[in-house]
Order: sequence, then structure tokens, then C-alpha cells
Amino acid sequence: MQPWTVTPQKGDLNSDSYITPADAAIALQLAAGGSASCDHATLAAADVSGDNRVTSLDTLTILQAAAGVIEL
Repeated sequence: MQPWTVTPQKGDLNSDSYITPADAAIALQLAAGGSASCDHATLAAADVSGDNRVTSLDTLTILQAAAGVIEL
């Protein structure tokens, strides 16, 4: 029997089921070079642009989603 694997929602980096400014702060830290100790699932959730990198664009997109301007 295989365990269920849950793919995190794009942008929800603290796994609280909501996209908030806290998620944008985590993405900003990852974009600034703090991704070395991060697991693959979190990096994948932070890469909302789909370019296989976590950048300031991902952070801005997550912040806009937290403000309700866009949906991820």
C-alpha cells in the first residue's frame, strides 16, 4: 500500500491552506538564496511562474494572490 502524497498548492509555502503575506516572505527568503536547506515540494510550490527557479517574480505573484488581486 502506497501512502497518499499531497502536492502543496502553488504559493502556499507554510502549508496552512491559505496564501498569505507570510508565504510571500518565505518565497522572498528562498529567492534571496535561502533555498539550500529547502525540500523539493516547497521549492516547487514557490515556483509559481514555472521557470524552475524561485525569483522575486514568484514572490510578487504570491503577494498579489494573498491580496486577492490574482488567483493561483
